[in-house]
Amino acid sequence: MNDYVRKWLSNIVANNQTNPRVTVSRSPQWHALRIKWLEEHKVCDACGITTKALLEVHHKVPVHIDPSKELDWGNLITLCESPSHNCHLIFGHLLNWKSFNKNVVQDTQVFYTKLCNRP
Repeated sequence: MNDYVRKWLSNIVANNQTNPRVTVSRSPQWHALRIKWLEEHKVCDACGITTKALLEVHHKVPVHIDPSKELDWGNLITLCESPSHNCHLIFGHLLNWKSFNKNVVQDTQVFYTKLCNRP
C-alpha cells in the first residue's frame, strides 16, 4: 500500500474510530460460537493479520437485520480491527459502522489476492 493510500485510510479510520454497534439481544450461544469460530478462522480474510486481539467475527448479514442468522456459521467472516487499517470497518461496513457490505466475501478475496501478489 503506498503512503498516500495509507494516510487516506488512516484519516478515515481515525475519524470513524468509535464502533456504535447496534445493540441487539445476543443468543446465549453467541460467545461460545465466536470463540470456536476464531479458533478455526485465525486470519483476517482481507489482510492476513493473525494477531488474535485484533480479530473480530463479522456477520455478513447483520444481526439487527436478520436475527435468525446470528449463529449461522455461513454468515460469519473474520476481519481485523487493526489500528492502521481496520478491515472490519473498511470491508465489513464500507467505512460507515451503520452500513454493511453485501459483497464482503468477494471484496476481501480480491484484496487479499492483491496483497499476496503485490510487487
